[in-house]
Amino acid sequence: FPVNGKLKKLLLGNIIFLFGKLRSCVLSSSDFIIYECDLFKEFLKLKKASEVIHLKKPLIIKPVLNNINEELTIGYLGNLGIINDLDSLLTIISEVSKCRKVSLIIIGDGPSKERFINNLKKNQVNYKDYGVVTSEEEKYKILSSCWFCYNGYVSSPKIGLTYKSVDFL
Repeated sequence: FPVNGKLKKLLLGNIIFLFGKLRSCVLSSSDFIIYECDLFKEFLKLKKASEVIHLKKPLIIKPVLNNINEELTIGYLGNLGIINDLDSLLTIISEVSKCRKVSLIIIGDGPSKERFINNLKKNQVNYKDYGVVTSEEEKYKILSSCWFCYNGYVSSPKIGLTYKSVDFL
């Protein structure tokens, strides 16, 4: 049967609420919980005694510090989507490039990529786009030439530990 917009929102809202309650009941009766970050622990608001264990990727290769040159190279890794604050990254690059040569290395893809690349071109930003890279060794080689990597989000979503920030470790 066809469902109108209000009924659909009501049904979805109730389903999400019920799954949230079910999740809380299951987690409350568990022996232990491993959280991805403090934000997730705070979000769940469970009264159960628990700890956050911060996991770190093993170092694949020793740190490389001789790949860094005079040009300030910024790395961007991951999804190029609406929750990523790509406008602030462009502003940072534009402001810093007034006093120093800056380039951007991009590893990733997403729905906002074309718009972001067009803005980089319009602002004459030197960039290199590697597309999607899944090899840990290849990501490491590419990012080892960066001075730092950018991990910015718009303010509306709640973002905890991301795969991107783990890759930056």
